[in-house]
Amino acid sequence: MVSSRHLRLLSRLLTGAAVACLAAAPYVFWRLSRVPPLTVDASVPTDASTGEPASIPEQHDLTWYAPLWERDLKQPPLPPMEEAKPAPTLTRPTPSVLATFVQSEESYAHLVGQAGKAELLAVDDSLDGFRLTAIEPGRVQLELGGERFWVEMPQPKGGHP
Repeated sequence: MVSSRHLRLLSRLLTGAAVACLAAAPYVFWRLSRVPPLTVDASVPTDASTGEPASIPEQHDLTWYAPLWERDLKQPPLPPMEEAKPAPTLTRPTPSVLATFVQSEESYAHLVGQAGKAELLAVDDSLDGFRLTAIEPGRVQLELGGERFWVEMPQPKGGHP
């Protein structure tokens, strides 16, 4: 909330600023009247090294400037950088996990390969070019070409496990 004291101070301040502007106006106009007028040099510019008339920049019609005013000014002036490419998708289908058997000594995974043949595999075994690197309850880690990824066992459709 503004008090009456603040309003009085504000009105004095604004009044003082207005008086200062009015007092400065004659000085500004006097300074501007002392500035020499601009003169136009009608002579042809010459090249200092050869003494010949300098070349005049060529005149362009308005269609030459069209790309400038058609440009979207909200976009950055530089062309966009090449965006990061997504990770390559696997060209061959990954084996499906039917079941995992995790024990303290040894673990096994029951996988279905590309031909539909089911196999029981341990760590470091391979199926259709995929190497089995780890087995956890409900999922296995496969490696193809140095790239590792996890494949999970599908959830049952009818009920909870």
